[in-house]
Amino acid sequence: MNRETLNSPGVFTPSLVWGANLTLTNIHDLCDKARSNASLPYAAVFAEHIKKVANNGVRNLASWAGNLMLKHKHPEFLSDLYVMLDLVGARLLIGDDTGNRSQCTLKEFLSLDMQGKIIEAAFLPTYTDTNNYIRLYRVSQRNQDDHGHVAAGFNMKLDRTNNCTVLQRPTIVFQGVSNTMNRAENTEAFLEGKQLGDPQVLKDCLNMLSMEISPVTDPTLQYRRSVAMSLFYKYVLDVCGDKVAQRYRSGGAIFERPVSSGTQSYDTRKEQWPLSQPMTSMDADYLGCNCAGFCKVRYLDDLPWDPDELHAAL
Repeated sequence: MNRETLNSPGVFTPSLVWGANLTLTNIHDLCDKARSNASLPYAAVFAEHIKKVANNGVRNLASWAGNLMLKHKHPEFLSDLYVMLDLVGARLLIGDDTGNRSQCTLKEFLSLDMQGKIIEAAFLPTYTDTNNYIRLYRVSQRNQDDHGHVAAGFNMKLDRTNNCTVLQRPTIVFQGVSNTMNRAENTEAFLEGKQLGDPQVLKDCLNMLSMEISPVTDPTLQYRRSVAMSLFYKYVLDVCGDKVAQRYRSGGAIFERPVSSGTQSYDTRKEQWPLSQPMTSMDADYLGCNCAGFCKVRYLDDLPWDPDELHAAL
């Protein structure tokens, strides 16, 4: 991740570059270190979200560019990296076998013929204000090692002092809803200049989002559409904060599950002994294993097989 000034074609002038060989673990570590950088409001969000992609072993080996190439080859693939990069308007640097280089958006990349071409880098923007509210969500059966059902990203520049007015066209990215939908572009255009804290605006926006997500009859896809709309509602509850009625605020909170732990307690009453009296089993010293894993008693599975040994079971 290099910070430098790049004179790239067009109006996009990035100051943050990801080389294509960076692994997902590299991206996580770099974003984690940049949490306090005000010009990178997405760093903390990226760091938390990328921990949900695959598992430690895969993240240590797989690159973000490889993840995007999988999305390019299989449009139905739920790519968390696509959501992350498209959410902040990143551009990709594409090189071919003749030495030529060009830039493209994430949307253009999906339809680009990559024969004889590779992804060389990603150019990410920096921000000059603190009014951008960026969130990433993922719904899956497990926290890791799961392709997931729906992934969503929302990036809006809001004036929270004016009923959360959307100051410019927002970015709304979905994955897993359908094979073709990656952005809710109609909903994005509708929200520009609207007050996100206005209940009628929220209602109209949800109706538009429902229509924009192609109507389907398959129950699984209907579920995914419902999840996508719920994640948008969750985002609104989160960023509107105290503008939301108290009874609804918990809907915007991110569920955090800490490392599981447990304790055991055994109640006993001496007047009832020997009932409930804690007593060591007479054969515990023989059947139990010591700290070296050695048991005084050798179980059947601990013994080597005899020649021509037979087995029987009821």
